[in-house]
Amino acid sequence: MGEIHSSHVMRKTASPLFNQKILITRPSRQSPVLQQTLARKGARVVSVPLVAIRPVRDARASHYLKRIGEYDWIVFSSANGVDFFFKNLRGRKMTSTRTRFAVIGKKTARALAAKGSRARLVPGEFVQEDLARALLEQIGGGSAKVLLVGSKQGRTVLSRRLRAAGCRVDRWTVYETRPLFSSHRRVRRLIDERKCDAVLFTSSSAVESFREAVKGLRKKLEGVVIGAIGPVTADTAAKAGFPASAVARESTVEGLVKALETFYKKRYDFHR
Repeated sequence: MGEIHSSHVMRKTASPLFNQKILITRPSRQSPVLQQTLARKGARVVSVPLVAIRPVRDARASHYLKRIGEYDWIVFSSANGVDFFFKNLRGRKMTSTRTRFAVIGKKTARALAAKGSRARLVPGEFVQEDLARALLEQIGGGSAKVLLVGSKQGRTVLSRRLRAAGCRVDRWTVYETRPLFSSHRRVRRLIDERKCDAVLFTSSSAVESFREAVKGLRKKLEGVVIGAIGPVTADTAAKAGFPASAVARESTVEGLVKALETFYKKRYDFHR
């Protein structure tokens, strides 16, 4: 957990993010790309992970593994789901010609490709609602057998819509996100001392952890820009009392940084 300084970036940087103090809250293993992207824009980045990702032992894991080749579709909602799924396979090969993969987001598709498998379906919008629509179009009629692989805190929109359409759906929980209470004191200090110009969230879990960390400091958040990686995270932030001014159109690190730049350009009427 630390700050990446931008002294190497010229003051005449073309980015309105120059010298902005930006707090990022994603897990430490996943934060370097976002940190480096912001630092290249001249931002002063502080990384304080507010959640940790942990594997989950699902009581039905052996059941799913034995029947893995019987599914018509295996669906991943995140790159974390892909990673923990293949760890559970423990070297088993996916040899079934019946099973196809669907994912939410290009990052998840890349994680799947890194494991030697190809996503047959990657919807344009990075939310469960769009994946449900696209998957049902692919399935057509009949009762397809679908395995949803994801987190303990994952949304249930996809499973509910697939079941309502007649699909046989199993949900395999392979990981969970837990709040990092050990980070709360540092976050409170940063907000209390007004050392953050912006706070970026890449998950709803991080929003919820942040809410606990800053209890009683709402007034200190006035003027702090909130950024969210997508509409689901933005909705969670709004419900928690932190409406997002910058919401990524494409739920990626690049999309989040672009949304933040766009907001600052409008705020300061920034021109090259």
